[in-house]
Amino acid sequence: MGHDAFHHWAHSGSGARLLACLDPLEGKSKRELAEAVGLHPTTVKRRMDRLVEDSLAELTDNLYYPGTSPATPAWRWIRRSCCG
Repeated sequence: MGHDAFHHWAHSGSGARLLACLDPLEGKSKRELAEAVGLHPTTVKRRMDRLVEDSLAELTDNLYYPGTSPATPAWRWIRRSCCG
């Protein structure tokens, strides 16, 4: 079986949806992400903190960006699978 970061690190479907909303050039605030995926801002903060901890996202000036982990090329697949 192949490596599955979401299963292994338990980021779940909401983690994938949050990652799919991130743009490498335009950061997203906690509130913008909450509105985009329909989660409470506190839930978004907790999920994003875990994604940042696992280097799948970065937090700079209170804006979230895709991370610089080796999994970064997976962004294209995540975006296609979650956002059509």
